[in-house]
Amino acid sequence: MDKRTTMSRQCLSCGHHEMLRNEDYQEHLQFNGESEVLIGLSSWFFPICGDGELDPESSAQLAVAHDELVHRARARQLHQ
Repeated sequence: MDKRTTMSRQCLSCGHHEMLRNEDYQEHLQFNGESEVLIGLSSWFFPICGDGELDPESSAQLAVAHDELVHRARARQLHQ
């Protein structure tokens, strides 16, 4: 796990030069009436505009949750 709290990098959106660490990022997913909230994701973000990136593990967790959400929504549609 990365222990830094800041990282030097320039944002392409706002031009800010420092990213901040977030160990408790939340992502709200919605698809065709299904929803999911992921908590405790790790990320880096720019404080001015909010752009950022998830750590690889959190990115993989988000991808799996999104796929499961789509499968649930499609299964619900098939059984209607």
